[in-house]
Amino acid sequence: MSGKKPGRRSAKRVARLQKISAPVLPRQATADMQDPAEFAAWVFAGMPHMQGAPIAFPVWYLHELSKRLWEAGFRHHPELQTVKYVIPTAEADGPAVLASAGRWVPVDTPDDEIPSLADQLDDAQKRALVAALGLDVGPVDEDEDDGRVPYVRADGSTVMVTPAQARSWRNAKKARDEA
Repeated sequence: MSGKKPGRRSAKRVARLQKISAPVLPRQATADMQDPAEFAAWVFAGMPHMQGAPIAFPVWYLHELSKRLWEAGFRHHPELQTVKYVIPTAEADGPAVLASAGRWVPVDTPDDEIPSLADQLDDAQKRALVAALGLDVGPVDEDEDDGRVPYVRADGSTVMVTPAQARSWRNAKKARDEA
């Protein structure tokens, strides 16, 4: 007998890692309108009352829904379309698109007039986001918002503090780290 217990894997065996990738979301611009699995899959993005994700179902299921609509006699008529879906970020095929549901706008809205997600943030939110990402964007105009700047706490939360407080806290943190 070899000494191995039956049904146990060898300790030398390397586990296989599954590749995880973000799905390619169905988009009207890339859909084949003659393919039953694609012609309507894009319609299910950004459904009403959805928050936090662009789709409610796996992409493969959207293709199944599209096929079912095709078999039931539905077809897309661009001349009757009144709305279009706007992906929430410029990186349409990147993982960032999975963070927001996007939105539907009138079909005649020019693409250059659709505000980006960043354009919808006020200045304090933009500064807090920059601070949370750890980006250095140079000096902050201290006249805006009573001179407050974002400061990221040890727990990851961001608070608005005076520049003097932010310097004091950063110096204390630096001293602690050096000790």
